[in-house]
Amino acid sequence: MTKLKMDVAKEFEQILKKYGRDVLFLRTDRKLYCECYNEVTQEASRECPVCLGLGWSYIAERQTVKSETSMAAVQLPNVLKGVSIGDIATAARKYFVLPSVQAKEKDLIVEVGWDDAGRPYYNNNGMWNITYVDKSQFLGDQEIFRICYVNEAVVRTKIRGIRIAEINGVKQYSILMEE
Repeated sequence: MTKLKMDVAKEFEQILKKYGRDVLFLRTDRKLYCECYNEVTQEASRECPVCLGLGWSYIAERQTVKSETSMAAVQLPNVLKGVSIGDIATAARKYFVLPSVQAKEKDLIVEVGWDDAGRPYYNNNGMWNITYVDKSQFLGDQEIFRICYVNEAVVRTKIRGIRIAEINGVKQYSILMEE
């Protein structure tokens, strides 16, 4: 009898290539606070065009994801982390990503479209706050994928555009907010 050898991580990569779509991940660089950050209240200005209300500078990366609407009953304990007393947060979406994606709680996902030249454009599908990253999708000792859960409510919808700069062969994206 022959053994079937299957690389599930490679299979997941193929699924993303075939069925996934590209979004922008805004990862916060938590080494330096933005100038709008108030240390007394420990809050950033939601209207800040530099940090987009995150309080830190951010790094925007193009990532391929597969997303779906999720039911809150199973994930509710995972999504309640970091929620103020009295608030209830349920995940409305979950994004499946490769293990190499360095997403953290409070990072953002921007739903964008891509033109034929590979430039992103905002398609009014919102900017989503990651509330929990599930890193428990293993097969043996190999991590297959991660799941990023986001809140039901869109964080921002008024995005004017996305600027692209290429420095040393690396594409960098900047989000331009409407006033």
